[in-house]
Amino acid sequence: MGINEIGDFEPFLNNSINDDDFIEYGREEIEKKPIGFKNFKYKKEIIILLVIYSLLIVNSFLYTLFLPSLFINYVEYHFPNLPPGSDSQQSKAAYYKSYSDSIPNIFMFIFGPLAGVLSDRYGRKPVLFAGGFLLVIDMVSCYITILTHNIWPFYILHSIGGASNIAASAVLSFIADITSEEERSLFYIFTGVVSGAGIILGPLIFIGANYTKIDNLPLFLSMGLTSSTLIMIFFLKESLDIAKEDNRIKFTEYSSWNPFKVIKKVFSNGYVGLVCLLFISVNYTAQDILSTYYYYCTLMYNWGATMNGIFMGGLGVFIIFWGGVVIPQLLKRYSQRRLISLGLLISFLAHIGYALSLKQYIFIIAGVFGAYVPNNIYLIQSVISSSTSPEVQGSVISGVQAAGSLAGFLGALAANDIYSFFISKDSPVYYPGAIYLFNSIIVLLTFCGSLLIWKFYEDPLKKK
Repeated sequence: MGINEIGDFEPFLNNSINDDDFIEYGREEIEKKPIGFKNFKYKKEIIILLVIYSLLIVNSFLYTLFLPSLFINYVEYHFPNLPPGSDSQQSKAAYYKSYSDSIPNIFMFIFGPLAGVLSDRYGRKPVLFAGGFLLVIDMVSCYITILTHNIWPFYILHSIGGASNIAASAVLSFIADITSEEERSLFYIFTGVVSGAGIILGPLIFIGANYTKIDNLPLFLSMGLTSSTLIMIFFLKESLDIAKEDNRIKFTEYSSWNPFKVIKKVFSNGYVGLVCLLFISVNYTAQDILSTYYYYCTLMYNWGATMNGIFMGGLGVFIIFWGGVVIPQLLKRYSQRRLISLGLLISFLAHIGYALSLKQYIFIIAGVFGAYVPNNIYLIQSVISSSTSPEVQGSVISGVQAAGSLAGFLGALAANDIYSFFISKDSPVYYPGAIYLFNSIIVLLTFCGSLLIWKFYEDPLKKK
């Protein structure tokens, strides 16, 4: 029976199953030793895909490192009375940056689920291309603002460009299409490893570009590299076709164009809905470092662009260490669920370190442990993906990503505003690390929540 013959749209094939049994169909996770790359059937597709994803991460961090200078220069131009490098100038720049960090997540929340439905119907490649193209438009808007000293072109197109995160959802859906449940967790971790490589290369390129005399070179390089990924997409075979050939997808017609019905269905199931809440919490609390670390380290340790780039590149090294060395070994002995809780505990300790980092070495050590967090995000997504029928991978993954983007919007807004307030004259206490302390409490509660989820929702496919 095709899904168009079923009354209500169901992201899980059998609409007669209840919430407890539905996980068994989707296969929440299988505690088998992950299958290695050597015997993987679609090596060409996975290599090209991971190269594309790595380049997108390179461009993202190269662009991210460039943006703080955009706002500092904007404040210098429009508020010349503020002393260069002063707390007041930093506070003003962080205020303007808070909007550019947060509002794009709203556009991902709005358009991400629709992109997921489209990817389930028409393929992952068009959505992946659209995500890369939006990122190029975003960068063009940044250059327009540099030339005109008008922030509004950047705000508008950068906000729309927030939907470029659909590319990440397309990558994860692509991997889900060409892997089995046994393979998926390993290859999702591979995406974390290549993102670590991207985080290393992005700052290195940024540092090298800063040594040249060419204005805005990091931005031009970002545009060029992102454009090159658009060309590489054409060399991929559509993963939906692969899934059909391997009989992973049984039907392709859907009764509803409303993507938010998928989100509602996901959250209506107790287990998957609670795992999604873990994903949302991690996305919220991750925004503090992403949004404020550049200004924080400049203020506290007098780091310049080069040192900030070195720190971010160092994080990439440890993201690879966690995702490429530690986690694959742990997956041989422990379930994804245990590693997710371990990651939350590590994130809590890292946040405490950030909050108490009066010395730069404390901040750096905290960053070493905080580098586990991106891999934890992929582990959570792997659990969600394995709980989802193949026919609606794009819809569900994009829907969950969209919910995470909404959390990212709130997290970025809160991080920048709290940081800006606690270094301003209005604050009763001067405490630049306040946001890290506040978020450590949320991470600790999330860790406790994960233990309760695993306690009350047993893995259906766990070996007896």
